[in-house]
Amino acid sequence: MLKTAVCFLGRLRIISSFIWLGWLLLLNFSAAASDMQVLSLQQPALKFDRAIIGYHDPSSTVVDDDFTYGLEEITPILRPNPTGYIDQKETDIHSDSWWSSLSPVDFLIWVPLIALIVTNFVSIYNLREASKAAIKKELAVDSYKHIKNQLSEFYDPLNALVSTNYDMFQSLGPKTFPEDFYKGGEAAELWDDIVNEVILPNNESIVEIIKTKSYLIDPSDDLDNYFYYVKHAQSYMLFRKQANSLHGKFPYPNELLGNIVKVRSLVISKLKNKEKELSA
Repeated sequence: MLKTAVCFLGRLRIISSFIWLGWLLLLNFSAAASDMQVLSLQQPALKFDRAIIGYHDPSSTVVDDDFTYGLEEITPILRPNPTGYIDQKETDIHSDSWWSSLSPVDFLIWVPLIALIVTNFVSIYNLREASKAAIKKELAVDSYKHIKNQLSEFYDPLNALVSTNYDMFQSLGPKTFPEDFYKGGEAAELWDDIVNEVILPNNESIVEIIKTKSYLIDPSDDLDNYFYYVKHAQSYMLFRKQANSLHGKFPYPNELLGNIVKVRSLVISKLKNKEKELSA
């Protein structure tokens, strides 16, 4: 949405620049046309034809229609231009530079126009840079949210559930049953209650998280580890309902908890680095 708004503002700025440019050019042409019309209404200016400039020597007796030849006292003879109009070619030849022919009206039009064009280019450049920075910031925020969801919805609950099951099994599991018949029976009953009230519900939660939140797994992690745990949990649930030898094909993955702890620490480090990047 932010990117769309920025593009719209940039296009609007460009369109407005072209509208101003067209308006100013139209005004310039109109002003030039008005100047030409005023000039045509004025009286013809008297101009001397440079092509018929001659020289006259008072002591000479030979006179030509166009020139009088002599070597001493030379005086110019200028013939008036009968047309009375200014020769554009001659004015062009004697113009020193292109800006010397600009009228005050031209300056009033072109100077603001050039300033407007430069200002719009600068504004468009600044808008583009601001848009790039905003998009980069938005991507960083999205990445931060994704990493945060990895922790809160995947690795944190898995770490809590798997570690609980592991601790219960290590502390109160069959390996810890006393050899004494009565104490051993009491420990077995307690273990049955733990399995039904803690282990199996936790396994169901773990399987649900893996099925629904596996898209949050970190690229450094291996999804096959979690898929295997789903098989183990479902096999153990069936084993608790009816003992069978097939459950031996899916033993408990002892390395799963260590893998979760390692990847979780890596994700936490990524989250801290992203927080620093956003606060800079």
